[in-house]
Amino acid sequence: MSLELSLSIPIERYGNALVDTLQMVGISGALALVAGIPLAVLLIVTAPGGFLASPRVHRVLGSIINVFAPRPSSYCWWR
Repeated sequence: MSLELSLSIPIERYGNALVDTLQMVGISGALALVAGIPLAVLLIVTAPGGFLASPRVHRVLGSIINVFAPRPSSYCWWR
């Protein structure tokens, strides 16, 4: 009995992978846009001197946004 290792990948799988990747990026981008724009506007209008100035809301919202904001891989938040 012979065990053969095949490393060839059918070209159709590359197309499927590309479609899957574009779907994931599109969906995550759309969710970020739908959630991010209202949060950014709320953060700006609640800033000191803003239209609806509220330092407490601004501070809490800013803290929440900073937790989820992307960080460089070299950034160590535990320091």
